[in-house]
Amino acid sequence: MKELFTLLTNSPEDTKEAGRRIGRALRPGVVLYLIGELGAGKTTLIKGIAQELAGIDPSCVTSPTFNYLNIYKGKAELHHFDLYRLSSSEEFIRSGFSEFLGGDRICCVEWPDRLPLSAHFEKWFVDIQYLEFEQRKITFRSPYAP
Repeated sequence: MKELFTLLTNSPEDTKEAGRRIGRALRPGVVLYLIGELGAGKTTLIKGIAQELAGIDPSCVTSPTFNYLNIYKGKAELHHFDLYRLSSSEEFIRSGFSEFLGGDRICCVEWPDRLPLSAHFEKWFVDIQYLEFEQRKITFRSPYAP
């Protein structure tokens, strides 16, 4: 797994800028696994990704905690999953969400441990560590990077 870059952010705006930077590196078919504890800034990062990829105003990007999936259409199609409330990968499959992964869209998945292990798509990873108040350490990794 190749680490592409690590950033320290000091505010939500910095975290959104990190998302814009990550968004420039993504391409259709990628499923981005966002790993971090509650409140780490995963949705804030996705606000920047959605702005970069789909031209979406960051204030329109919300966590799909209760409906599991938000779809943003623009320059690119972005699927934003928040699987926190799912109990297992079997529940993900039963819900019919598998058809929304991969293909010609980009997917960002919060709580990717709820995805089936057998899923076959290009996986990239973002680890977000809460350091203190608004400071975060964001590490972007890909097994497919040159």
